[in-house]
Amino acid sequence: MTAYFSVEESDAFTEIFNIGAGKAALAMSELLDAPITFTVPFCIVLPLVEASSYFQRRFGTDVCIISQDFSGPFDGAALLMFHEESSFRLAQAALKSDEPVAAITELEREALTEIGNIILNACLSSFGDLLEREVATSLPRYVSGSSGAVFDGARGFDLGLVVKVDFNVEGRDIEGYVTFVLNVDSVAAFREAASRLLDRLH
Repeated sequence: MTAYFSVEESDAFTEIFNIGAGKAALAMSELLDAPITFTVPFCIVLPLVEASSYFQRRFGTDVCIISQDFSGPFDGAALLMFHEESSFRLAQAALKSDEPVAAITELEREALTEIGNIILNACLSSFGDLLEREVATSLPRYVSGSSGAVFDGARGFDLGLVVKVDFNVEGRDIEGYVTFVLNVDSVAAFREAASRLLDRLH
């Protein structure tokens, strides 16, 4: 854990994202007309330079990213990241195809972007609900290539709140990561959300 958040707050973030994952699973089940299960095994907070290295080790240059800027009680960017192979499996499920996906075409890109929009908005709304404030988001963007390049371009931000998300869609196991890129000014709002959840649980 960084100097910004305690271990207890990190555990609270994991639970907040579990709530968001439940919302996302319901919306995705309706979109894909298939049962979906989500798990959020852990949440960690890293200085942005360490977050860049973290994903470079896991993805290298083979990464697909759906990103959205957000503002409201906190400001930053939300990223949903998949290794290329996971994005192929997810696109296959989204398009209800049994044919293997070998490359991301415009059709697959649109499907993945819509799924990213669902997942990121569900996660962001979970924080907004706790803070009783609306979170505004930009239109989602799809990029592929190097995760390091994405973080290297995130100037003016300090932290990466990294959440591992595992989900199963029609027998396809898919691993993804949701990352909130934050500046120090947004830390107080995230800490308040964690504190409100901890108060509810106690």
